[in-house]
Amino acid sequence: MARRSRPTSFPHPVVGIGDDIAGQLLCNAPDFDFGADTTVVLVDGLVVTNQTIAGLVRDQKAAFTVRVGCGATYYRETFRTHEARLRLTLPSATLVGDVEVQVRVCALQRIEQYGPVQLHPDYGDRTFDVQAGDVLALGADYALRVEKQFDPLAADIPSIMRLQKGKHLSGPFEVNFGGEQIILILSAEDYENYGIASRNEPELVHAALVMPVLCEAIRIIRRRADEDEMMTGLNWFRRLAAMMDARRIDENDEVLTAAQKLLDMPLSRAFKSVARKSEEA
Repeated sequence: MARRSRPTSFPHPVVGIGDDIAGQLLCNAPDFDFGADTTVVLVDGLVVTNQTIAGLVRDQKAAFTVRVGCGATYYRETFRTHEARLRLTLPSATLVGDVEVQVRVCALQRIEQYGPVQLHPDYGDRTFDVQAGDVLALGADYALRVEKQFDPLAADIPSIMRLQKGKHLSGPFEVNFGGEQIILILSAEDYENYGIASRNEPELVHAALVMPVLCEAIRIIRRRADEDEMMTGLNWFRRLAAMMDARRIDENDEVLTAAQKLLDMPLSRAFKSVARKSEEA
């Protein structure tokens, strides 16, 4: 189901922001075809009705962009096309829980004296300098809840966690264990940077962010397994307990050791990744 784009301000007029420019960015609701290993995402019917922006897309000075994001798996990637149809094939493991698709038109190069047709009269004859990557048109955001059959041996730890942008600008992250997923609340600064880090160094994200939270989650399971019926009924609690049983992790394993086993030795993987990239540089 489509959702109205969040209110946003830009230093130049953008289609979809109030009545800055006449026109719309339209598309059909994304279609998901889930498979065991890969998921096909189809976005079609892409069209921007403002003639200036449509011309920029046609001349390949701008493009339709589709951003797919999943907080539970830290996946965030942007794809672009000049056509009315975009077909993506993504690893199914990257899409767990809440998945969001955002549709935009973005400039691909610097555009000087940008003055699209049908500007609001308040702008008069004013023009703008637009940079590569700047948004020219906002479409709707689409949200989907992905539920998959749970396999405790195949499940990834990030599937029971979700990131959220906090109200604090900087400082330590916070954790909420009281919901169906474990919520990691990052500062605004860290939230903006984690997407880059997760794409370039996912092992470091596991070692620095996921592992300490997982250690605390394991402690909660061991402390409350027989005490707190409300906690034991939470989705993350049941799934993590099942993962530990499936991997034969029991009370004899120290909490830190158990967390490293569940994450497949994240520190070792991080070191190897850094060393490999250093050799390739």
